[in-house]
Formats: sequence, structure tokens, C-alpha cells
Amino acid sequence: LYTIKFELMVVWKETVLPYLTWESGSMPYPQLILSATSWLCLYKLTRKVWHNQSPEYCCRIVTFFHGLLVTAISAFIQFYIGPAPWACTGDQNLPIHNVVFLLSLGYFLFDLSWCCLVGSESATMLAHHVVSIAGFSYATYAHKYDRKDK
Repeated sequence: LYTIKFELMVVWKETVLPYLTWESGSMPYPQLILSATSWLCLYKLTRKVWHNQSPEYCCRIVTFFHGLLVTAISAFIQFYIGPAPWACTGDQNLPIHNVVFLLSLGYFLFDLSWCCLVGSESATMLAHHVVSIAGFSYATYAHKYDRKDK
């Protein structure tokens, strides 16, 4: 078991980690486009699988999957990797934080686009998406998950 964990850590550091680290003060546009496109592809897949359901139903399935995935990764960060975000506010993001921010930022870009194209959401929901995009963009750009300067 220890050997498998060590091998996974080596694979993570050599193949995945370089794509999840970037200079503070810059946006990782290729990763962001990949994230938003992945959510779009998942939506297209749900439309094919549940072709007799409405587009709203399929978008809610994508929403559910986003919530499940981000909650699982965040719980992994909280209980396995640490530290708790509220205990170390203003610290630099870990690469795993970047995963959550990019997944969420890509999802909110996808969902805001979907809401605007379909036109089924209220102004409150659109404002929710814009504020979420602004917050995740700041965390991704500044490499911090709080505005507090240390």
C-alpha cells in the first residue's frame, strides 16, 4: 500500500502538478478553457443519455455532479491534506486548491453561459453566477483564498 501511494505521488508531481501551478498574478487560460469545455461536454453527454428530458433537467444533473465533485475534493483537502482554510487565511493556494477553483470557475462560466442562452434564470441567479466567477477568479489570479495580506 505504501508503494502504491508513493508511486501515485510521483505521478502527481511529474505529470499533473506542472499544469496546476502558475505565477501569482496570472490566469491559467488553457486550464480554464479545459474546465469550462469539460462541463459543456458533460452537459452534451447528459443530453444524449437523457434525450427525452428537458435541457434544464440535464443542466441540473451537471450542477449536481459539480457539487458532488467539489465537495468531495474539498473534504479531501480538509480532512486529509489540511490545513483548514479558515485557520490559515491569506496563505498561498496549494495545487489541490487550484483544482477546486478551476473546476468551480469553469463550471460557473459554463452555467452562466447556459443561463444566458436559455434565458430561464432570474436576475438574482445571474448575479450569483457573476459574483461567484469574480471570487473564484480572484482566488485563481492572486493565488490566495482570502484578501488578507500577511
